[in-house]
Amino acid sequence: MQSVFTALKQGTHSQHVALENTYPFSLYQTNSAPDKAVYLDILNVMLHFHKQVGVVIEVLNTHSDIVSLAQLLNQTSVVAALEADIKHLEAEFHAGAGNKELHSVFNQEFSNVENTPSVALSAMYVWLGSSMGASVLLRRLKSTSELPVNYYSAMTECARAWVEFKQQVDSLLPSFAAEEDNIHSNMLENANRWFAFLICLGEQVTPVESC
Repeated sequence: MQSVFTALKQGTHSQHVALENTYPFSLYQTNSAPDKAVYLDILNVMLHFHKQVGVVIEVLNTHSDIVSLAQLLNQTSVVAALEADIKHLEAEFHAGAGNKELHSVFNQEFSNVENTPSVALSAMYVWLGSSMGASVLLRRLKSTSELPVNYYSAMTECARAWVEFKQQVDSLLPSFAAEEDNIHSNMLENANRWFAFLICLGEQVTPVESC
C-alpha cells in the first residue's frame, strides 16, 4: 500500500512547482540577492498562512491527537519570528502607507473549514514540508544579504520534527480513518487547497507593472 506521504508528495507536486514560480516566492528561483520589498511580501504571505493554519487547528482543539501533533509546529515561535522580521523591515521602510495597504490585502481565509482531521493534517503537512528547505534558504540569506532571518531560523528548528510528524501520523491514521471516511484522499485534496491558498495570497501582492 502506498504511504500517505508518498501520495501527498506526488499528488501535490504540480501545485508545489506552481507555488515556487509564483510571486513573491519566485524570488528564490534567481541567483541575485533578495530584494527587501519582495522579501517583505514573502513574510507577510507566510504570516497570514501560518495564522490561518492556527485557526484551522483551533477548530479541532478538543481533538487530543491533533493538539499533540500541532505542538510539533512551534506555532508561537514561528509567528513571533515572522512578526519580528516584518517589524524590522517595516521600520527600514519607515512603516509607509504601502506596507499598511499590503496588510489589508489579506482578507481571505482558508474557505470551507470543516471539523475534520484531514484539514488540519494537510495544513501541518504543508507547514512542516515547507520547513525542509529552510536551512538552505537560511544559509543563502545570511550569505547574500542583511535581511532579518528569524523566520527561517524558526522554520529550520521546525524541520527537526518532520520525521516524528510522519511517524505519528502513520501510527494515528487508522484511528483518524475510523472517524473520517476517505481520509487519504481528503488529505491530498486539502493539501492542494493549501497550496492553492498560498498561490492566491502571492497573486494578491504581485506588483502591478506600469504601462
